[in-house]
Amino acid sequence: MDVDSTVEAQADPQALVNELGELLAELEGKPTNVRLLRRQLELMLELDMIDEATGVLDSVLSLTFLGEQVWLRLINAKTKLSVQPLTLEGFADILELYSKAENDYLCKFIVLQCASNLITAAAVLEHHINFILQAAGAASTDDSADEPWTVDAEVAEYLNTESVRDQLKGAVHRGIGLLSNSQQLWQLWRDWEVSLLGSLEGEEKSEQINHIHEMYLERLQTPHSTMAETSGAYSSFCSEYSPDEYEGRLVAATEASQNAQWKWSSERRHAKTRADFEESLAYSTDVAQQAQVLLGYVDWETDPFAKKPKGKKGPKVDVTLTAAAFERTVVVYGNAAFTAEDASFGKDSTVETQLVETAAAYKTAEALVWSRYVDWMAESGALDRDQRDLVVDRATRACPTSSELWVHKLNDLEAEVDVPEIESTAEKARSLVVANGQPVSALVDILYAHAAILARRNRSLDGSLEHPVFQFLTEAVETVTAVFKSGDPSLRLEKYFIAWAEASSPELIPGVIAVLEKPIRARLSSYQWAILRADAQARTGDLEAARHVYESAIQRTDLDWPEAVYEAFILFENVYGDLDTLLKARRSIAREQQKVNRRRQKQAEQTQQAALEAYQAEAAAAAAAAPTETQGEVTTAPAADAADVVLTESTEAPTNGAPEKQAEDAEVHQKRDRENTTVLVSGLKKGTHEDRLRSFFEAVGKIRECTLLPGEETDSALVEFQFADDVPAALDKDRKKIDGHEVHVAMLWRSTLFVTNFPANSDDASLRKLFGQYGGILQTRWPSRKYGDARRFCYITMESPAVAQDALNLNQFKIDGGHPMTVLISDPSAKTKRSDASKSTLFVGGLNAKTTEHDVRGLFSKYGTLLGIKLGWDPVKRICKGFAFVDLSKDAEAKAALELNGTQYRGKYLKVELSDPNHANKKKAPRPAGSAPDASGAREASERRSRQVRLYGLPEGSEEGLLQQALEKIVPVKRLEIFRSSHEALVELQSQSDAGLLLMRTEPFEFNGATLRIGDQSERAKPSAPGGEAAAPAASAPQSSLAFAPRARKPAKSLGKAYQPPKKAAATAASVPTTGGQGQDSFRQFMTATNEKRKTNLDAKIAEKRGPEDEPEGEGEAKRAKKD
Repeated sequence: MDVDSTVEAQADPQALVNELGELLAELEGKPTNVRLLRRQLELMLELDMIDEATGVLDSVLSLTFLGEQVWLRLINAKTKLSVQPLTLEGFADILELYSKAENDYLCKFIVLQCASNLITAAAVLEHHINFILQAAGAASTDDSADEPWTVDAEVAEYLNTESVRDQLKGAVHRGIGLLSNSQQLWQLWRDWEVSLLGSLEGEEKSEQINHIHEMYLERLQTPHSTMAETSGAYSSFCSEYSPDEYEGRLVAATEASQNAQWKWSSERRHAKTRADFEESLAYSTDVAQQAQVLLGYVDWETDPFAKKPKGKKGPKVDVTLTAAAFERTVVVYGNAAFTAEDASFGKDSTVETQLVETAAAYKTAEALVWSRYVDWMAESGALDRDQRDLVVDRATRACPTSSELWVHKLNDLEAEVDVPEIESTAEKARSLVVANGQPVSALVDILYAHAAILARRNRSLDGSLEHPVFQFLTEAVETVTAVFKSGDPSLRLEKYFIAWAEASSPELIPGVIAVLEKPIRARLSSYQWAILRADAQARTGDLEAARHVYESAIQRTDLDWPEAVYEAFILFENVYGDLDTLLKARRSIAREQQKVNRRRQKQAEQTQQAALEAYQAEAAAAAAAAPTETQGEVTTAPAADAADVVLTESTEAPTNGAPEKQAEDAEVHQKRDRENTTVLVSGLKKGTHEDRLRSFFEAVGKIRECTLLPGEETDSALVEFQFADDVPAALDKDRKKIDGHEVHVAMLWRSTLFVTNFPANSDDASLRKLFGQYGGILQTRWPSRKYGDARRFCYITMESPAVAQDALNLNQFKIDGGHPMTVLISDPSAKTKRSDASKSTLFVGGLNAKTTEHDVRGLFSKYGTLLGIKLGWDPVKRICKGFAFVDLSKDAEAKAALELNGTQYRGKYLKVELSDPNHANKKKAPRPAGSAPDASGAREASERRSRQVRLYGLPEGSEEGLLQQALEKIVPVKRLEIFRSSHEALVELQSQSDAGLLLMRTEPFEFNGATLRIGDQSERAKPSAPGGEAAAPAASAPQSSLAFAPRARKPAKSLGKAYQPPKKAAATAASVPTTGGQGQDSFRQFMTATNEKRKTNLDAKIAEKRGPEDEPEGEGEAKRAKKD
């Protein structure tokens, strides 16, 4: 989320004191919570408790960075409150603060750059230079600096020319990596050096001029964005102070700058130069843009193909500039995290949580950059051991809760054989991870690495219960259990414990099993633990104990993957058992499998069926109440769009249409069994490409579809295979490595939760927050509500089966004291039964308002066994809505009950037919040509169109349920439908005023990262008619009930000829559907009468002009006689 960077009003001092007191009390229980420690320093600075802040500074710096804003406030306060004149001790204290600040995010290699709207890292260094200049008596270039202050004689003696020069030179060199901002630092130093010329004469002045010449030459050898300006300034300096040597000096300067100029604008990799990246950074205005550019900058600098080929001129890795790219990247993320963290204090709980999560996300991204930085140094050998150790130490302080960085540091200490430091570092890392609320995986990372180090150090010792590794792992497992009650779902420590014991001394296995016997849910309900333990016991010869483990495990109702244990049990008996034990195991497995199936049917299948039946009821009621649309109404989308399925997974309903099309869709659906052919791959390296994933599963089978799901720390993917037979081989890839990262492969449905019966006001964000406390959420899928607003269910895909099992704790949980929520593992076996349910489910319409479930049971009980009755019931009016769904046990019984269709019951005629789950998707039959339209239906259709708006520019993958949730935060929505082919959505609102409010909305409406355009129905272009000869002429005909048929152009008048419409126009008019009603017929009668009258008048005028001599014989006399 965006962090508000506005300056808040001055806080009440008493409120700050109270907050500081509460904070100190909280720190007693969490002394290593870095967020609270930084807040403690900030509160002390706001209360002018400078000495107290300085006193706790070292302890805070040993754990975490402070950030530029806190450092500048601390240094300014320390300088302001120093005794005047400034003593040497006070001066040294301030210099020490600058040194610590520059080794926070300002290391000795470079000066870091931050966002332009924040205090930059370069500003910290410039502040340092101004301090030295001010102390030396020079004028400050910072307009915002305080009034000049005085120093005592000792400080004045210390700040001689050479001392000031050395400090300024060191500060400038630390900013050498800021290619666009280092010039302002160098200019401060140059201006000070030039200012000395005014007070020097003779030999001293000549030496100073030569020193400035060297400064310019050294600067021109450094790549920076203002090289042309630097050359121009040097030309002016030479012409003023060395006119006789002007030409030679400039030639030397040009030669010295060639390499720097090449590095700045000519060294190309992938068609980009450093100047291109610096220009992009100059125009980047926010954190996301800066981070994106800098990450590309790092890729450019660390390109493995950028090494200079032998004997050829080519790109070469520049250690200083590459380190600069890394450092500039981490500071962007670090300052963004600090900004979000600082803004979180004093906010309500919801905003505070969001800001803390935002800060954590930035820190996670920063830790990834630090880790890559350390790996680059180790692989390239760019820096010596001390420099690398310094970077690793800074990395752990910058991201003190990153377990990956702590593992880096532990491994470095192991290489240096620094045993005491290993123990203290591991303890420090554990404390930071626990105190700062990190997940169990972070704590396990550190304990796992520490255990491995101990095992390598003590490999020569004999295995015993007193072995240091045994003692440590026993304590480690208990530590994890004490901090996280449910334990570690990955069981990494348990696996390592058993593997180490087997490798060290098999006699230790019983002792290890005894340690791990403590009932922890992560172990007891894990198929991995059952198989791991039984296999270890079997390998040591304790077959009965192993058999008992399998027998106990298969009886557990919370086992996460029973089939895997069944398979392992059969394998065990085939290897170690005899025929009797094998047959006994098979019988036990068969019994337990039946129990598992019954539980799944009782939980997942019946609950999902109930939800879908409720949807059918609402859909049928909505379809029955919907008015018949007039034929002239414009079709808004192709039929394929109108029949889009609601969900793409287990809630898909069969598509209705022609029998051939239905059969074809059924065949496709049967072939594409997503639930049984899709696996979830988690733990992928960030940025893993789809091609890499496909090559990993290439030997398994043909992949139908691969969907990547980016995450915060790692990526995940959904891999769908062509055939279900390929899935077992894919599951064997579990725990294998892709690009150095161990991945987990499991069936998708085992990580997918079916959630229903939550409050109507619950949305995607609230459910993500609720379920996110158990682990990462990869995906949520919501049903469309276009046919019924009572559809309250969704599917949530968690990051692993273990996390999904933990989230089952929310089953029967009451949100805000409401109804108990249902949370179940989504079982694909429910889909098979659900797809056939409509064959034995009847829809009964035409029921009397006083009908009860007992009455319906009496009607249908004579036809067979009733499995259930769903009566449409109005809880407010307490009457029947006029319909019901009846489930019979067999298809034949349902067909026999169809004879009730059309029979009279309590004064109304019943409508009994097989339930159609997609009834509302069917189009109504068109009204016969020539029949009069329903006036009330036309009015309702017109009124409905006045409440409709269109959304344009929908992003790919948009879901109707989520889009409706977003819209309902603005206006109430009655119905919404997405047309995927045109990336549009048709929205029907509750009232015409709501539609007007949405159309007049000035703020942009954003959804899934895209800005949608809102328009009314009149903007929609009329689609062409479907293909076919009969449809082609009608495509240009008017489609509105208020439009007239086009009249052909009137030809020129001709004598003696009546008006005849052109054949083409007549054909067009004839092909127009008679949707105009009486208005169209009246118009045609009017036009016929007018033409006849026109013809008569025309004939009379022609006869008068021709006269009697031109008339046929007898015709003139007859007319004259008639006239007389």
